Amino acid sequence: MSLPYHPPTIHDIDFNVPYPRAPPASPKAGTSSNEEHPVHYHIFMAETATVIYKFRMAMRHSFHDLDQTVRVIKAADEGLAGVIDTLPTHLQPDTLMGDGAEQMPTKLAKPWIKWQRFDLTLVLLHLRVRINRTLQDRWLSASTRHAFEWARTISVTSAMSIIWINRNWDQPISMRKQW
Repeated sequence: MSLPYHPPTIHDIDFNVPYPRAPPASPKAGTSSNEEHPVHYHIFMAETATVIYKFRMAMRHSFHDLDQTVRVIKAADEGLAGVIDTLPTHLQPDTLMGDGAEQMPTKLAKPWIKWQRFDLTLVLLHLRVRINRTLQDRWLSASTRHAFEWARTISVTSAMSIIWINRNWDQPISMRKQW
């Protein structure tokens, strides 16, 4: 991911690579490649980076056309939703509130699951704020306030969720790498 307001240092051709995969199932362990494996988090990060790259490139070409900008923002938000849909069950952000669904042995044997789930949820929320905030001048304007209320709602709700997670995350602050 590049710095804000700077041209990206990677190009379209750099995204045309296969994503990593979980290793094949081990017959002894009785696990499949779709079950809990740390690589799923990295696949998520790669797919998310692709969505954001496409968003930023499209925004450069649609900056002065409001209708096109709205389409680009909605497409990026849908792209992030598509990434969420591909996540395995153990990384689904919706399970954050219901930690009781996790089995205690899984928590003890694979503590990285909880960290990855919280982290990717923070990444998704942060990106939703950044994407929809593009229309902030529009929702602050008296003439177009109601037309862009949806973008404001997504931004504010996502920001509130980030605050909630940071207040309720039991991970020590020193372990919250980028946050």
